[in-house]
Amino acid sequence: MNSTILVVDDERDFLESVKRGLVILGYKNLRLLADPLETARLVEGGETYDIALLDITMAGMNGMELLERIRSFSPGTECIMITAINEVGIAVQCMQKGAHDYMVKPILHEDLV
Repeated sequence: MNSTILVVDDERDFLESVKRGLVILGYKNLRLLADPLETARLVEGGETYDIALLDITMAGMNGMELLERIRSFSPGTECIMITAINEVGIAVQCMQKGAHDYMVKPILHEDLV
């Protein structure tokens, strides 16, 4: 599968779990980052991705702020918010800011497809 996928989460265990799941599903073009500020710099510098999986609760910059930056600099990137927070209001805010979807942890590998 040729999609370029960015995963941003400050929990390294979660990053590794998602990586394993995506690799098993056949995805090869993965970029995993734990620092949302670094991610914002890369996107603002011209890096683009087909899909971005973004945690909402991170230090330095939350996922909704990162979502806004990605949508501004790479409008073709489909952003999926991933969080342990299962609140309709937050999901609605994410969708209003341009998120394609909102998923609650833990995420089944089948749901990643």
